[in-house]
Amino acid sequence: MATEIYGWCGKILNVDLSNMRVTELDTMDYADRFLGGRGIATKIYWEEVGADVDAFDPENRLILMSGPLGATGTQGASRFEVVGKSPMLMPEGFCYGNLGGFFGPYLKRAGYDGVVISGRSEKPVYLWIHDGKTQMLDASFLWGKGVYAVRDILKETHGKNVRFVTTGVAGENMCRSANLMTDNEGSATGGFGAVMGSKNLKAVAVLGTGRPWLTRRN
Repeated sequence: MATEIYGWCGKILNVDLSNMRVTELDTMDYADRFLGGRGIATKIYWEEVGADVDAFDPENRLILMSGPLGATGTQGASRFEVVGKSPMLMPEGFCYGNLGGFFGPYLKRAGYDGVVISGRSEKPVYLWIHDGKTQMLDASFLWGKGVYAVRDILKETHGKNVRFVTTGVAGENMCRSANLMTDNEGSATGGFGAVMGSKNLKAVAVLGTGRPWLTRRN
């Protein structure tokens, strides 16, 4: 018998850059106990990031999470959360940020409620998420470039409707105050751009065409 899930896709990408492996977490393991994208992302963080993990350790997580109203057209619901251990805090510790723009809704349209990123790639990469498929692609042609240049190159590569989260040269060089930026210039502080750079991850690009506001699964 099919189960109807309102507001959630039911899947969270779990990306290990050290092993170049992509698996999935079940959103519904969290959604009935923890409120929205921030609640779920926070729970995953405290489950997976130990107290002895530094912000730039591969074991730190960079968690991007949408909420149950993402991609429904509800006013203000396009925002999404970024959670991880912040290099800006002294001592380093748990932190979250909030970004607007199109990335959150398009991630939901691509079939995922969020992305949990761990590990460190041996070379620069970016994630390409498109309607239920995820690839880790070479980002050498993006490395060393600022946000606007990344925007233009990703749109040329994946089409004008591609949405993304990226960091600039400061993030690549692990400047502790480096921001994450979205396709519409939304930003999140907390030093999460430096966390992205520490993982040799330049960007997460997404394009989705699905309708996630009602998901049915067996």
